[in-house]
Amino acid sequence: MSELSDIQAEVQGLASTLAHAGHRMAMDSDNAAVAVGGTGFTLNADQAHAAVREIDGFLEELETMKQKARSLQALAPPARDSASEDYNRRLTLGKASPWLPIDSGAAFDAAVDQVNSEINYLKSMREKLYKALGMTAETDAGNKEKIGQAAEENDRSIA
Repeated sequence: MSELSDIQAEVQGLASTLAHAGHRMAMDSDNAAVAVGGTGFTLNADQAHAAVREIDGFLEELETMKQKARSLQALAPPARDSASEDYNRRLTLGKASPWLPIDSGAAFDAAVDQVNSEINYLKSMREKLYKALGMTAETDAGNKEKIGQAAEENDRSIA
């Protein structure tokens, strides 16, 4: 069961790291201040790129954690007595178990589900950052094009 303790410690540590990541970015004095608005917040491109890198690191950690949590789902009972087997079923067979209600999950199933939820959340956050960065690049390219067109028109009007 020390592997379970290790995974629990990793999940708690990662959750704490995730919670503080946004705070660190907001308070980072090397970057421009993060402006908090009524419906969200803004990041400059450097902050968004840093957030994507940080999310990628978290996703790698979570994928490793998910593999460890999945290995716990395959644990065999320590003995072949009914108490050990019943306890093991509560840990490892949750949703797949015909003798448990459909909405109950075993502890290790719940751990995998939780890690999957965190992975999905971070992937959606990363996609939103990619979209925002793409929109910024498109806007920058559009602005550059407009400036170029204005300069050409100005050159024509002078000539």
